[in-house]
Amino acid sequence: MDLFRSARVFARTARPDDVLRKEGRPVDMSVESLLDSVLDHSSLILWAVDLEGTFTLSRGAGLRELGLDDGQVVGQNCFDLYASFPSIQQSIRSGLLGNEHRDIVEVNGSIFESWYCPVRNEDDEIQGLVGISSAVTELAKSRQDFYDATAHFHLAFQESPVVMMILKAAGGAFVDANQSFEKVTGFSRQAVAGRTGDELGLWNTRDFFPPVDEPWSEFESFNDRMIHAVSKAGTPLILVAAAAQIKFEDQPCLLVFARDATSETKTARELKKSERRFSTLAKQAPVGIFQCNQAGEIVYANDYFWRGVGQSDRLARGIQPEQPHWFEFFQTNSEALKQDWQNAASLNVSFRRELRVESGPEAFEWGLLQIDEFSEEEGQFLGSLADITAMKQTESASALQRRELEKAVRQRTDAVERAIAELRHEVQQRTEIAQQLKISQEEMQAVVNNAVDFILRVNCEGRIVYINRVAEGLTRDQVINSHALDWVRGEYVEPMVEHLTRLLEDGVELSFEAPLHYPNGDVRICAMKGAAIRVDGEIIGASIVARDITRERNLEKEARRRLEELSHIARLSIVGEMSATMSHELKQPLLAIGNYASGCLSRLDDGTYTTADVVKHLQTINRLSEQGCQILRRTRDFVSNRPFDPKPTSIKTVIDNSLEFVQSEAKTRQVEIGVECEKDLPESCLDGIQIQQVVINLLMNALEAIQESVKTTPHRITLRAFRSNGEWVTLLIQDTADGIPEDFMEAMFDAFQTRKQNGLGMGLAISRGIIENHGGTLKVKYTGPEGTIFQMRLPSCS
Repeated sequence: MDLFRSARVFARTARPDDVLRKEGRPVDMSVESLLDSVLDHSSLILWAVDLEGTFTLSRGAGLRELGLDDGQVVGQNCFDLYASFPSIQQSIRSGLLGNEHRDIVEVNGSIFESWYCPVRNEDDEIQGLVGISSAVTELAKSRQDFYDATAHFHLAFQESPVVMMILKAAGGAFVDANQSFEKVTGFSRQAVAGRTGDELGLWNTRDFFPPVDEPWSEFESFNDRMIHAVSKAGTPLILVAAAAQIKFEDQPCLLVFARDATSETKTARELKKSERRFSTLAKQAPVGIFQCNQAGEIVYANDYFWRGVGQSDRLARGIQPEQPHWFEFFQTNSEALKQDWQNAASLNVSFRRELRVESGPEAFEWGLLQIDEFSEEEGQFLGSLADITAMKQTESASALQRRELEKAVRQRTDAVERAIAELRHEVQQRTEIAQQLKISQEEMQAVVNNAVDFILRVNCEGRIVYINRVAEGLTRDQVINSHALDWVRGEYVEPMVEHLTRLLEDGVELSFEAPLHYPNGDVRICAMKGAAIRVDGEIIGASIVARDITRERNLEKEARRRLEELSHIARLSIVGEMSATMSHELKQPLLAIGNYASGCLSRLDDGTYTTADVVKHLQTINRLSEQGCQILRRTRDFVSNRPFDPKPTSIKTVIDNSLEFVQSEAKTRQVEIGVECEKDLPESCLDGIQIQQVVINLLMNALEAIQESVKTTPHRITLRAFRSNGEWVTLLIQDTADGIPEDFMEAMFDAFQTRKQNGLGMGLAISRGIIENHGGTLKVKYTGPEGTIFQMRLPSCS
């Protein structure tokens, strides 16, 4: 059957009628001409391929999306044409195998929805494949943009530091609320879903909606509306809210933004109280008090001041509009007075002067003026004016009268200074309260923006009530309200109970590590640090900062394993280097055993041996045999590959075992080895074989350095072990060679650094790794013409 005819049969099958009808009358349009019209004026593509994948039909306006014309690809193989689109090839192969299906693919930036239909002959054999593809690029992009916008809204909604909630227009029930809402009110999004603020005891729902007599359709939004609320814990809250009407999930809702203004409102009230106290103190003070700016313009003055400078009429009309300068009210050169005051202010000292006041009703004749700066940031000054007329009038009186007058002035001055100090204290309090509020807000914002670890809050029951973010593979619902013990297993349960008890009951700050078991089966090692949260001295929960250190611990474990492997290889290398000496050690007892056995047999054959002689020589043979076995056991234990196994061990034992290996080598090279061990040395927690390996490596290096020495005097290696700094055991290994070259000192502990002709340069690197794995240190304490001293320090078991 011709494939093009098959496509037309498909079209005819899809539309059983041979013609279209209009008002019951046939329209003169065949199905084929209708199909042609549809293909020419729509984004469809009708195509067909044979069993080899060769196009036999390609028709439709949708081809223009691909830059093709009708029939342009006919005769081309689809598998070659779409070689870089494996999904298209797979769909075509599936259709040629007899599977009718649909799929969506992207070709050169255009997206098509395609239908694949196998073409069969009368014997139901597949002859090829016919398909219809429709360009849906704009629809797919619009749908993806919608999904992306929805995801961005949900992410911004949940992660916003601003309190956000969605309320139903009908009744005000909660649709959703974000994390900041839970943090401020104590109600989780699960607890409020489907309930109103009235049902929760949170607020009056009508505060968010238009008045009863105002239709909802005319309500648009509001800003900076103060909402009085009560948290889940019963704490009064003041929220400053803004809202707008939205459509959410096809229903009218209210999107509300709010911030917690409780502390801000409390601070404003305290500032108002402080201002009232300042005003009352200024009014009742028995001195003139005024406030001025850097130019000397009076911005405030009490009644006593205005009367004292003869300006009683200002009690009614106030300062405005002319805003006078304080230096205008005294009988002296105002510009000179102003300059003297500004010079004192620049030196940050008080300005104090006795001045004659301009005449006026109720004015002082003489006044004692004092001005101090009380706010550098704002450039504000606080001044006082005391009436000293009586003092001036009686200056010519007797000395007794003068002293009494001076006393009165001092008392009045002290009163003025106390008043100024109280005023300054009030101003300072207001400044500090405002500053504390600003710092608190900035700190909270910094915590939200910069937290990289997991920050949790648990209640007194040990349940997690807040987490800043969740790990990959977890959801917030799995974490919130779960108990801390739900995340640990086995031997870590009891320590976790102890940590929670000390944290939530005793209020002890602590740090600890524990493996946490996730619901998906993952086990992550976390380092945690916790501190109690107190309100009015009472513990209400705890904050815990956790960091995932699984990767670090795995790397440490892998490093220890590799160090053990390298240590084993190094021990094998040491035994290989000492093979000649060990062979000589074994050869001596074996030859002696053979000689004694041969002698015994000869004497027995001659009949000149007594039983006592036989027993004596057999005992000698047994002793020599045990000596050889001891050499083999010692070598076997040294080269065995086994895991790290620290035990309490004396450094003296390690030194003795090491000397058994190198003593023969030292004798061969005519080098004397001396040992000096302090009595009652504490034991250290060691892997004896690994530390023995380090000592042997240092001794062999010393022997080789002595071998290369140009000195002709006898050589010696000395080992000294002693206690240092109370809890440390120190071992010094000193040789009498020529020292280490200066250019080799910096790199000598690095891997693959060696001065030996056949050396690998791993000995010292492995040795330092072993010592550091034991919590100790290995370094060169001294090197020079007299020789070299290596220092090994290990912690004691205590």
